[in-house]
Amino acid sequence: SAGNKLTAFDSAGKLQFADGAGGASDTNLYRSTTSTLKTDSNLVVSGSQFTNNASTLNTAQVLGNFATGGAIGTAAATVDVDTSFAIAQTTAGQTLSLPSPTDATAGRIAYVLNTGTTSFTMHSVTIPAGYGQIYIWNGTAWILGASGGGSAITLQAAYDGGNTLSTSNARDLAVTLADTATDANFKINVATGSTGALKVQNNGTDVLSIGSAGQLALAVQGSTGGLLIGTDTNLYRSAAGTLKTDGAFNVGSTLFLNVDPSTGFIGIAQAGNSSTYLRLGGGGTNYSRNSVSTVVGISSIPVNTGAGNIVGIQGQALSSSTGGTVQNLTGVTGNVRFANATGTLINAYGLSADSATISAGGTVTNSYGLYVNAQKITGVTNGYGIYQAGTTDLNYFGGNVGIGTTTPNATLDVNGTAQIGRSGQAFPAGTDVRLAVGNSNGPSVNIISNQAATLAATSGIQLTTYGSAKYAGYFAVNNGVATSSSEANVLFVGNGGSATRFGTWSNNPFSNASTTFTTQATLDSAGNFGIGTATFGTNNRLLVNAYSTVDNLATAQINTNAATNKGLVIQGVASQTADLLQLQDSTGNVNAKFSATGNGLTLGRIAASGTVTAGSLTFGDGTIDNFGVTLQSAVLGSSQTVTIPNATGTICLQNSVSCGFAASSGGSAYIQNQSAAAQTANFFIQSAAAGTIGGIIRGAGSQTADLLQFQNSAGAVLAKFDPSGGLTVNNIINLSTTAGGPTITSPNNDGSIRINGPTGGGFAQNLLMVTTNTVQFTSAAAFTQTNPAANGLAPSGYGVNFTNGDITHTLSYGLRVQNNNGTTTFNVNPHGSTTISNYAATDTNLVLKGAASQTADLLQLQDSTGANLNRITAAGNQENLGYYNNPVGGIGAFANLLTYSEQFDNAAWTKTNVTAPTADTIAAADGNTTAESLADSASGGSVSQTSGTAPTNANYTFSVWLKAPSGTQSVDLRIDGATTGTGTVNTVTATTTWQRFSVTQNTNGFTGNIKVLIFPGGTGASGTIHAWGAQLVLASVPQ
Repeated sequence: SAGNKLTAFDSAGKLQFADGAGGASDTNLYRSTTSTLKTDSNLVVSGSQFTNNASTLNTAQVLGNFATGGAIGTAAATVDVDTSFAIAQTTAGQTLSLPSPTDATAGRIAYVLNTGTTSFTMHSVTIPAGYGQIYIWNGTAWILGASGGGSAITLQAAYDGGNTLSTSNARDLAVTLADTATDANFKINVATGSTGALKVQNNGTDVLSIGSAGQLALAVQGSTGGLLIGTDTNLYRSAAGTLKTDGAFNVGSTLFLNVDPSTGFIGIAQAGNSSTYLRLGGGGTNYSRNSVSTVVGISSIPVNTGAGNIVGIQGQALSSSTGGTVQNLTGVTGNVRFANATGTLINAYGLSADSATISAGGTVTNSYGLYVNAQKITGVTNGYGIYQAGTTDLNYFGGNVGIGTTTPNATLDVNGTAQIGRSGQAFPAGTDVRLAVGNSNGPSVNIISNQAATLAATSGIQLTTYGSAKYAGYFAVNNGVATSSSEANVLFVGNGGSATRFGTWSNNPFSNASTTFTTQATLDSAGNFGIGTATFGTNNRLLVNAYSTVDNLATAQINTNAATNKGLVIQGVASQTADLLQLQDSTGNVNAKFSATGNGLTLGRIAASGTVTAGSLTFGDGTIDNFGVTLQSAVLGSSQTVTIPNATGTICLQNSVSCGFAASSGGSAYIQNQSAAAQTANFFIQSAAAGTIGGIIRGAGSQTADLLQFQNSAGAVLAKFDPSGGLTVNNIINLSTTAGGPTITSPNNDGSIRINGPTGGGFAQNLLMVTTNTVQFTSAAAFTQTNPAANGLAPSGYGVNFTNGDITHTLSYGLRVQNNNGTTTFNVNPHGSTTISNYAATDTNLVLKGAASQTADLLQLQDSTGANLNRITAAGNQENLGYYNNPVGGIGAFANLLTYSEQFDNAAWTKTNVTAPTADTIAAADGNTTAESLADSASGGSVSQTSGTAPTNANYTFSVWLKAPSGTQSVDLRIDGATTGTGTVNTVTATTTWQRFSVTQNTNGFTGNIKVLIFPGGTGASGTIHAWGAQLVLASVPQ
């Protein structure tokens, strides 16, 4: 009515729509192609149905990979305008979501297709690559619709729809696991802590359930319940506490039955017969009856796969009587009842123990046929380990018997006191073997070597004490051969008066009065022992054969008695390892020894045997002056060998003129420590001929020590040849044998080198001096090099290169360089002032060129203390501590040694337990949105940057603008060394107003470049702070 346009057709035939309020048209509807109606705007259907035949509802919105999961976008950009979404996911393990639509009305549909290479999860559903999923907005959340790819509605969706899956029309509900290369399992997962179970019910009543712990519960009692295995075997609960099978029960390996011995028992009976053939526990009579070849009453084979004890059969007789006397208690008893009156029983064993049965590869440390624990314990009067009551019974032991020992080495091995004979006989204390005998005919004790019938009862070994004075104290060891008239003695020891003699009788002294005793060895009352003699020297303890020359100081003396006899032979056994002979001192330290093979003699204290004593070997000179030559080892760092080579010539090491030849005579080569002709050299080496090398010092493979050293009397090295043949001289090298000749010196031993001219002829002593930092030419007159190239001073690559100029050193110049036309191009006066002049207008006065990967400054200008006033770094950055002046004024010193001073999100700032900030989110102090928020993710978080500046003995100041998001915030600032050195914390309080805070630190002693740190919540707490405009300067205050 107002004349405003509502609809119109434009020149292209499109139907245009306007708002009717005078505005331009913004919506249209037109035919775009054959049978196609199109609008360039949105289309809203307010009705309940929208039909879209044979085409997609909307073109899918193509989305890329989501590397960190989350929503696929905002509602306005996704679900508000599109229905289909194609996601090209390549990052595995991500969880995505659809945003809630702006219009919350239920019924909106979204279709998600995974066009990528890996699966992702969306709203609790995993969508594999190549699959899709339909989601429906229910007014508050996205729920599942049907899956894509033509598959059926999921069980999860059915459960969400009503919690029940039901069959109808006699159709089975089947779950088929396909036979594929990647077969899956059908799983029912009961979550941890859940009380739910898998149940089967009959009209709502549980008949079978499997709990979360895997326990199977069967509710029906009797043969119709329980388990039916096959069609004829069952296992069910027949009554309370009773498990039963109506079939046979066959145990293939082990059946373990555990019953309460006070109330229960194990009974084995014939089917249908109430009498018990075997009853264990609960009292009663136990019988085992059968008519087979072997009947076992009780057989027990317990198995323990661990390391505990195993008991086959254990019996305990328990008397619980509170008073009175119990006659007998028997833990285990067994007897043999032979009821066959006409038969014969070969062996009757009351108790039999078989040997252990050991599987292949197993071992048993101790096997006991019978083991009896201690019986004599508290409360027991007489404790018998084994008591054999029959006095006429025989006791047989097939192996060795040990009494007091578990390792008997004989048929009877007694470790302790053994007594044989009369009971009650008294013996001296400590007697181990007690023999109480009273036979007066023959020896008291006979130990016979064998049982030959022809031997007399006194043969073998007899130890006898006789009452007659003639034979008192003797004992004899016989050889086992005796006659009626004589009895030879291998050993017969008598008292011999004051000495004990070892020897033989010509006849049996016990049966023949005509007998002679021949002494073979004597042990006198002083303990001296002689073999072949009974006469000893004053200190002789051992003497072999009668001696002709007395040596009273010899503890042991051996006389050969014949020139062809050897005095002493020590012979080792096969594969001898111990020394054949050792000579020890009073404390047992070995000072000399012969090796196991006898061909090695070691003199001196053996390592680790005691105090070190050097070995020595002395050769007498054959005269009565008692002089000799001694070979003695010094203290060594390792074993050394002296080898006499098999070569012609003479080796003379004698410290005299009597080497046997004169040094000047020539002839064979020799080494001597003093010349026979001229006693001037302490050590002299003469070559055999003019073409023979006088001496060679040859290093070992991979030689590291010096080949030769020259030392003074104190052992200090004056000169040396190193392993590569290099010569090192401690002080001076003379270039002439004439006194006062030219020399090369290092006078201060400080690494400097000086070339000195001859002392005469007007030359100065220091023609050239090279120190650590200085090259100096010195001369009384002008030293001029007019043609340096011809004299070797100008090869390319030297530290100083004179191409075609002169170098002149006079009193007027410290150092001057001139070109070939006499113009001075470089001058250093004696005071150190330096002038550089160009030769041509096109020349550059000075070029400072850094090395590859230069790190040090290219140029430094310092004050008298060495502090930098101005410097140019390797990167070309210039730092000036003074002022820059120009015709219209000047500016003061300024610098910022930090990079990205406003960009705390940059990688130049290291975030430790601080959430990475989003760039430019906070309005800064200058009004621009260039500040960031720094929030701790853990206590003590920090933001730091390591500068490119090395620490010096100077003050550095770090400043930064800070502001608290709300209220106040305590912040710590600090300057450290990147490697070592921790600065002093400055704690500041930030408010909601921007303020500039700083900390100043002297970095002397720090290592690594200077590092600045911001702790948003302090070093021991957490917090959030806004930061902007960081600066590090070489100054004591912010700049």
